[in-house]
Formats: sequence, structure tokens, C-alpha cells
Amino acid sequence: MKNNKGFTQVGIIIALIAALIVGGGVVYLATKTPTPSSQNTQDNNYQPSVDQNQNPSTTTNTTTNTNTTQNPQTGCNSNSPASVKIISPNGGEAFSVGGQLPITWSQCNIHGSGTAITIALSRYDLSGKEISPWAPITPSVLLAGNSYTYTIPTALQVGSNTINFADPNVKYRAHIEIITKVFEQGTPDFVQDDSDNFFTINSSTPTSITVTSPKGGENWALGTTKIINWNSNTSDCPAGTTNCSNSVDITLNEYYTQAPCSGICPSIRGPFTYTIAKNVQASSYSWLVGRIGEKNNVVQDSRYTIQVCLVGGSVCDSSDNAFIVHY
Repeated sequence: MKNNKGFTQVGIIIALIAALIVGGGVVYLATKTPTPSSQNTQDNNYQPSVDQNQNPSTTTNTTTNTNTTQNPQTGCNSNSPASVKIISPNGGEAFSVGGQLPITWSQCNIHGSGTAITIALSRYDLSGKEISPWAPITPSVLLAGNSYTYTIPTALQVGSNTINFADPNVKYRAHIEIITKVFEQGTPDFVQDDSDNFFTINSSTPTSITVTSPKGGENWALGTTKIINWNSNTSDCPAGTTNCSNSVDITLNEYYTQAPCSGICPSIRGPFTYTIAKNVQASSYSWLVGRIGEKNNVVQDSRYTIQVCLVGGSVCDSSDNAFIVHY
């Protein structure tokens, strides 16, 4: 009985150990999460390779158009319509009479030869109302490249109108027209553009006039013909115009000498001023000495100076000293 009892105890111990082993395995298997295989991971993140490459033309074409046929600065590509775009002046700039006005532009799909480019300055008053006429810079000329430099004159004659670029009450926009007479499709392109906003042109230096003859000390006989000369930093008026802003009036101012004096006697301007000519559109005038006014009256022999003034009397100059008119 002793021995049997011992075997029984040993059997129980063995059974317990076996139960622990089996139970632990079950718990382990029940609580352990299986690690997915590499195939399963690929299946969870799957993107159909066929769909990715099914229609690659969209991406390829977009890249091609951007990098090979489109200009990234102008947005021009082979499918864009013909156009021109003014780069400068595009608004806000200030230029000066006598200085240079650089005009630059870009153009898109302007084809063929015989391209005529017209550049003009459209004019506006200070309220923004357009003023006629425009100031043409290049009347339908053939230009190479995308730029043109214009030297700004004081005035420009357009038909019967004189455009004064020094007028502070006027502002401008650049205007470009391009006509391609011959190109691939067989019909002409016509494109145009204007500056986005206004720019200004100012007078760089004050207007001035300098009488160069007579300067003083000359002896001019009555009835002879003498030339009165002057210089001006304004442009001469074109022939045939009237009331030009650069026209001048010429007057004869009498002087007298204080007595007694010795040597070079100073001249003092007298009370009398005579009109020689009005609205003269040149830089010289041929004068029949002594003749004054519309009735061609004749002055007496005396000392005089010549005065030349822009019409309106705002800018004038006179002989440096008196000259003598005599019989």
C-alpha cells in the first residue's frame, strides 16, 4: 500500500505538470498576435501598379508643355494666341525732356517676315481723360528685337497740332501695335497693348533764350538789313504753324546815356519800347533797321537793345549792352 500510494502521488504530479504545459501553450497561443507576413503587408498597402501606369500620358504631357514649349516668364506656348505685352514703361515712371524713353515689350507667336510695329504715346489730362492727338514715335516701321529707345523732344508737330512734352498737365501711356503681313497661316496678325498705368514727362531744364546778336556796341545804320539772332533750349516751331508754344516776340528797347561821363558810358533804359515782330517761329529774324510795328514806322537814331521773349512774356533775354542805330 505504501508503494502504491507513492506511485499514485507520482502520477498526480506528472498529470499536474502535463496540465500546466498544455494550459500554458493554450494561453500563449490565445494571447499572441500573429505577425503578418511580408506578403500580407504588401496586400494591406496595395496600389494597383496597372492603374498607376495605365494612363501616364497626362503627367508626361503636362511636364513636356511646361518645360519645352512654354515660356515661364510670359506664359506663351505653342497653343497661345498671338499677343504683345508692354514691359516698360508700364506706369509710375518719370522721364525728362531731352532724355531717353526706353520702350520694351514681349511678344507671343508673332510669325513670319514683314512685321510692322507702330509705337505711340497716348496722352491724358490729370483727371485721366484722353487728349487728342496721340504722339506717334515709330509710324509703322520694321523693328528687330523687343525694344526701342526714343529721345524725347521738347515738342512734336502732329498735323496742325503741336505736342508740348514739357506740359506738366499731361500724363502718358505707351501704345504698341504689331501687324504681321506675312506668316505661316496666311492671314495677318494684328495685336496691340497699352501701359497698365500712367507715366510722366517733365521739363529737365528751365526754358531759356539767349540773344546772340546784337550783343551791344554795334553801329547799325537806318534802312540797312541786319540779322537778329538768339538761341533757345526749345525746339523751333515747324514752318506753317501759328501760335506755336515756342514762338517769340521781338521788341526794341530805347536806352540813353547819362551825361556827363567819360570812357564807356553806362546806358539806362528809357521809357519807350517798340514792337519789331510778333509770333516769330525761328531762331533768327531779318530786320530792316529802324522799322517797327505793323505800319513800319521808323525810330529815331539812338541807343537800343533787342529783347526776345517767348510768346506770353514768360521767358526773355536782351542784348548785353546797348547798340547804336544811326542815320
